[in-house]
Amino acid sequence: LTKSGAGSLWLTGKNSYRGDTVINGGELGIGLGGSIISASVINDTGLLTVDGTAAAVTANAGGRLKINTTGVTGDLTLNGGFASVDGKSGAAVINAGGVLGGIGLVHSLIARSGGTVSPGNSVGTLHVAGDATFDRGSVFDVEIATDRNRADRLDVGGNVMLLGGVVSVRLAGEKTGLSQAQIKDLFQKSYTILIADGTVSGTFENVLPHYTYITPSLLYAADKSMVSVGFDLTETARTEQAEKLTAAQAAAQAQADRLKAEGLAAEQAQAEADRLKAQLREEQIKNLVLMDAVTPNQKSTGHAVLQLGLGNRLLDTVLLHPQADAALNYDALSGEAHASLRGTLLQDAGLVSGAANERIRAAFDGVAARPVPVIIPLAYGPEDKAKNRQSADQAFDTTTPAPAAPATALWGQGYGAWSHGSSDGNASAYSRNTGGFVT
Repeated sequence: LTKSGAGSLWLTGKNSYRGDTVINGGELGIGLGGSIISASVINDTGLLTVDGTAAAVTANAGGRLKINTTGVTGDLTLNGGFASVDGKSGAAVINAGGVLGGIGLVHSLIARSGGTVSPGNSVGTLHVAGDATFDRGSVFDVEIATDRNRADRLDVGGNVMLLGGVVSVRLAGEKTGLSQAQIKDLFQKSYTILIADGTVSGTFENVLPHYTYITPSLLYAADKSMVSVGFDLTETARTEQAEKLTAAQAAAQAQADRLKAEGLAAEQAQAEADRLKAQLREEQIKNLVLMDAVTPNQKSTGHAVLQLGLGNRLLDTVLLHPQADAALNYDALSGEAHASLRGTLLQDAGLVSGAANERIRAAFDGVAARPVPVIIPLAYGPEDKAKNRQSADQAFDTTTPAPAAPATALWGQGYGAWSHGSSDGNASAYSRNTGGFVT
């Protein structure tokens, strides 16, 4: 059976044909109670939706497989395709470009180099009945929920072999901003992302992303049963207040641990230890060593942002800034542009006042004054006496004196300038140009 085109075809009966099922486009659905016994291959833009039962499935680049909660399939091979398993499947092999997600159950799992395991449909848990293996170069994609109480997780019934691979952590709400409580929880909690009934052998090779001021880290349980991810700050400046809080928090935590070990009520002591830990975190944030602020203006602006408190959008932007991105533009907040603009406006104002001063000096024959051309309005003689006269002087006679010299003259002057101000290593360079006409 070959399915092509953009349409949708559903098989609701028990199909017994033996040839391969090929989906090149559109959707082929296996309805509830329906089944196919031949292997399926999904290509290009094809989609296979399984509510019933299907045999082995291969999803090539562009192909998509959706196994709903009632669906069951045989082994899965993802060669660049995507599969969401909310039901059950056989062994899953994820090759380069392939992505496996969902909240269902696969018999076993192997993530090859370039393959991605992304549990959940958003945040959720994907289950593996047997063993799971992550090869070097594979990706384990984990999302932490907005409420900071849940994270994607892989729950393995057998053993886990970590031959490498990268853990990629995503924070829901990272782009829209985190509340004060959410970012506090980010530091105070660790999130279990992988748990095994057997043992976890080996380690992942890296954890991403690398933020400039927050570092995600992987925690491997001593009993080799789970892997968790936590977050901590990068280098902070040592201050007397931070050292005092560190000592106080350690003492409070030791007291809480002692009460728990003795079987006594430790809630109040633990709450005090958590309060001191949060206070210490805020003190450390205020004294972070700014690695992407270079000039004095940038450092002053950056340290002002660090004092804004957890949950502030500007502070979140600094803390959650990926290292791979361009450096933060602290100059946009420093206000240095206002000082540069003030000097530029003063220079431009001198051009207009200079033109007016030159006109005044020329009018009164000032020293070193430049000649300034002016236009004097013409005087006209009486119309009845101007007839048959050959010149303007003849328009007036002894009985009609010529009008007095005009007291008004027309004058205009154009001006223009351009310049460039180089950076002094602190304020940025700037260029200006202006021009106009004064009358």
